[in-house]
Amino acid sequence: MVPMTINQFKDDLLSDLTAKLTQQLHTIYQDVELEQSYENIAQSLLTIMNLSNKIVISEPFTNHWSEKDIILITYGDSILSDSRPPLKTLKRFLDKTVEDSINSVHILPFFLTALMMVLLLLTIHR
Repeated sequence: MVPMTINQFKDDLLSDLTAKLTQQLHTIYQDVELEQSYENIAQSLLTIMNLSNKIVISEPFTNHWSEKDIILITYGDSILSDSRPPLKTLKRFLDKTVEDSINSVHILPFFLTALMMVLLLLTIHR
């Protein structure tokens, strides 16, 4: 089996797209009398969209995570201090406590406490 070149692969992709578009046009306009064939309309549409010059072969998927990753998911204000803002407090806690055992942190939006919700609702209803 002879390996396919990139240009041959792109031509095959464009040919498949043309065939699919032609089939869709046929399905949509089967009861309409047209001056052109479905193939000509499909080709015109693809030419207008300039897709033949824009087909890009994407790189194979690379998983950036593995079973060795440990990710902490937390609210930004889950650890509080009287002397520091919440995110700085969280960072200090992580730096001092977990060191290298966690390699990623996903910070969720700040959690609204019950008191904050009541104040928000009172503000809205005024």
